[in-house]
Amino acid sequence: MDEYKIKNLNADETYRELVATVIEHVLLGISVDSLEIVNKKLKEDHSITTSEIFDHPESLKSVLISLYGNSYDSILNKIKNIFDTSISQNSISDFVSVLER
Repeated sequence: MDEYKIKNLNADETYRELVATVIEHVLLGISVDSLEIVNKKLKEDHSITTSEIFDHPESLKSVLISLYGNSYDSILNKIKNIFDTSISQNSISDFVSVLER
């Protein structure tokens, strides 16, 4: 039974994982290389990866604008559409608000 341990997550950890998964999904929808490119730029410019962006949405925004320019709004809309009703959660709402500024 020990081999099947359930990971207990608090709310913030759950939101961190949710945000990372959504961002990775959106980036992979752009192209297979997009996730790798964004992670590389996040690491070079901000010393983080997509798994840490919940706490650093401004870094993600900066990288996405730098790499995708005018397409940023389209990417943001995809992110918001996936979150949909989850945006009513304060943690998700705060994250999306930073991306919208």
